[in-house]
Amino acid sequence: MIRLILLTDFTEAFAHNLLRGILEYSKEREPWVVCRMPPSYKQSHGIPGVLKWAKKWQADAIIAARERIVEGAVSMVHLALDKLKKDGVVELDEERKAAMVSNLLVVLCADESAQPVVNTGTLYQ
Repeated sequence: MIRLILLTDFTEAFAHNLLRGILEYSKEREPWVVCRMPPSYKQSHGIPGVLKWAKKWQADAIIAARERIVEGAVSMVHLALDKLKKDGVVELDEERKAAMVSNLLVVLCADESAQPVVNTGTLYQ
């Protein structure tokens, strides 16, 4: 039996559709136990609290619906790329754009603080 924690706001259609899809999937396979954990639990206990509870409950997975965060992050990345191009700050080929987009999305969507990394090489080695 799969034990799954859904860490999401269930007032939005996205979360309801996600839950419906998970339940339909589990009906076709093995039974699942789904715990709907409100985002307020994460806010009051933090990620370490959620992980501690998940370990106690022996959860197999945690799904955190982050639709709004991702939409905002993608919008910020668009703005950054447009501004860099408009102001002539730097010319980025497609590979460098992809690396920058990936890095920005990780930083903007992460639950924890980003750790700086000094790149001493090049993308083309």
